[in-house]
Amino acid sequence: MYQKEVDVSGELENQFLLRLPRSIAEQVRNMITNVGPQQKDKLSIKMEPDMRKGFVCFNNYVMNAKLVDLPCVIESWKTIDRKSFYKTADICQMLVGLEGEEVLEEDTTSKKKKDINKVDKKYIWPHGITPPLKNVRRRRFRKTLKKKHAEAPEIEKEVKRLLRSDNEAVSVRWEVVTEEDETKPKLAADGSVAGPIATGTFVSAGVADIFGEDLSDSEEESSTIIRESADESDSMSSSLPSMQIPNRGASDFLTQFSSEMFNPSGSKGRRGLSPVLKRKVIKQEVEDVNDEAAKDALLEQVEEARNALKELQMKRKSAEMELPTIQNMGLKARFLDNLENLKMEEAEKQKEYNRLLSMI
Repeated sequence: MYQKEVDVSGELENQFLLRLPRSIAEQVRNMITNVGPQQKDKLSIKMEPDMRKGFVCFNNYVMNAKLVDLPCVIESWKTIDRKSFYKTADICQMLVGLEGEEVLEEDTTSKKKKDINKVDKKYIWPHGITPPLKNVRRRRFRKTLKKKHAEAPEIEKEVKRLLRSDNEAVSVRWEVVTEEDETKPKLAADGSVAGPIATGTFVSAGVADIFGEDLSDSEEESSTIIRESADESDSMSSSLPSMQIPNRGASDFLTQFSSEMFNPSGSKGRRGLSPVLKRKVIKQEVEDVNDEAAKDALLEQVEEARNALKELQMKRKSAEMELPTIQNMGLKARFLDNLENLKMEEAEKQKEYNRLLSMI
């Protein structure tokens, strides 16, 4: 059996960022843009066995360097024709070159057993690769503050004090108080509903409830008003003889409101009745008005139901006429479903129409 040999000598491509001082970085950039056969050996990097410290050499200039971990992974993309891009690697480390004679800090502490997977803090880069991302690791991965309940001990002390006072008391009485919704109507003591009245409702109200009680019951005051009005009418008739204004008696002038003004049809039949009987008569008349209004509303509903029923019947008949002309089976099945729905709606609307007719 033939087995293909696998080349294990090749290594995968690893990429990292190289950060150098500004003066040297410009020279390295110019060298990369103008690559020549003699310039490939100008830049060299040597790493120590721990792969954290090293040296960067450029034109016989040696710099100390350290490999740090970036806050996040950066993708590397390449292109040949400046139209299509393909990903080459994930960059998570950066090699920082130190300018001048800066020497890397060496560990002076005693060697301890360290976790292999744990990275030393001095090799963790706190910033991003752009100015806005300065201290991004501290800002993005900061610890959440724990909410301190400062008032909890005081509340607990107050509750304990109240419980102790309850234990020392001879008798204790408590009541649960709930906040009532102001929008809901409240029930008064006499059974009437206090609050906003819905539109379309009729409320029985007497004349005294609308205009208040009589301002004065004095007969002298009323007779004085009648006498003055009679004198004024006599003077007007004498000064204007051509107008022939008849002289009205004192009984023709109205000096106060009465319930007969609001119900003229039943005013004659209520004369001489006691106040209790008058209230009953007024209540009966208001109920009659309510019945008439409800009947008018019911007639409107019947008319609307009749129109809707006619419209559904017309739709059903037109669908039944179009159904035989359809040749497509899928479209025909869809028309059948619509026809069944129309029949169901027509049956429901017929029931509603019959129910409204029975209520008249």
